[in-house]
Amino acid sequence: MGVDDVPCSRENSICATAIYATESFFVEDLHKDQAFSNNPYVTGPAAGRSYAGVPLRPTNPTLPGIGTLAVMDRSPRTFTDQELALLGDIADVVCAVIRSRRIDPSPGNATTTDYNNGTDVGNGQHQQVERMVGIGSWFMDFKTERLTWSDQVFRTHDLPVGAEPLLDVALSFYPAFKKREIRNGFYQARTLGKPFDVESEFTTATGRVRRVRSMGEPRIVGGHIVGLTGVFQDVTERYDREKSLRENASTDALTGLSNRRGFDEKFESVFASVKSGGGTLTLVLLDLDGLKRVNDTLGHAAGDEVLRNIAQVLQTAPFNELYSARLGGDEFALVVDDVAMFGGIQALVATVLRKVCYEIERNGIRYSVSTCVGASKMPSEATQASEFFQQADSALYEAKRIERETGKLFGHSPIISASSA
Repeated sequence: MGVDDVPCSRENSICATAIYATESFFVEDLHKDQAFSNNPYVTGPAAGRSYAGVPLRPTNPTLPGIGTLAVMDRSPRTFTDQELALLGDIADVVCAVIRSRRIDPSPGNATTTDYNNGTDVGNGQHQQVERMVGIGSWFMDFKTERLTWSDQVFRTHDLPVGAEPLLDVALSFYPAFKKREIRNGFYQARTLGKPFDVESEFTTATGRVRRVRSMGEPRIVGGHIVGLTGVFQDVTERYDREKSLRENASTDALTGLSNRRGFDEKFESVFASVKSGGGTLTLVLLDLDGLKRVNDTLGHAAGDEVLRNIAQVLQTAPFNELYSARLGGDEFALVVDDVAMFGGIQALVATVLRKVCYEIERNGIRYSVSTCVGASKMPSEATQASEFFQQADSALYEAKRIERETGKLFGHSPIISASSA
């Protein structure tokens, strides 16, 4: 973040040193380290001052890494054991994803079946290997558009081994938009000699919805492209694991709402869509009043209870149709594409003020947590999502400055209360 991509040769790469580390490699001040003080990555535009990297060894911990997961800072810094351990944990996730992809073959190395004029002459050992790793092989003859499938391809389709289908029948297992993509890939292979690699949702003959990957590259005989040789694999489990990793990375563990990362991705997308296609969009930012007192008096376990209950409110009527996120600490956000369902933006803010609150009781003493609200509405002068967010944030600051449990719409002077119509 904050640094443009700066090319760096292997000779000057700090990662080329880190890749041989036992567990992690770090330098607290690169300017003071004799090995790196004159490194272009330290003296050049990137101006790195500190570095920490972990080698990636997905298959054999005794070998040098195949790459590194690394962070750099513009300032000197001390890396704590906890920070290095966290970097190692993230590296473990990367290695797990790499391991899950290990059985995805390269089309150029896919020799489990030998084809002669489109006819499968593979032996039983090849078929057994395909079954063990879940990878099938195929050939398409461009002259006849007839496919030749190995047994594993039939199994992945939930079809009995038999006569191979024509291309149109094979494509019927895919969604319509993917059929066009695959046909275009075949055309590019046939006319330009390009390989192709397609991953897609896929419905088998028995109705099972799976995720499959099909790769192919041209087969050239006598200087002419005669067909495509390829491999076919069910990658559903790998896809589900990666999807889970992505979802976990964008979900707040305490509340189950989207976290700041997930919000930023969603908000950028929605803002760009509305900005280019027209329509309206309202961003509502919430800041809880009283949570700090709960944390200081009752402890963070009580504060966590408050946050979970506030999140529950944002996931139930009338907010359950909206996109909600916890931005961090005691800050939340709502993205609203149609304020008419609330009777207008003023009524929306008033509804948030009334409903987004919580009382917690300990030892006969009640502590109340309420909220302040800032909102911004499109059409707006903002050209970037960050500007639009800043408008709502500015309105929130004004509401908090004037009075607790109030809201404000950016660009409008009246303050909104819970009783506003």
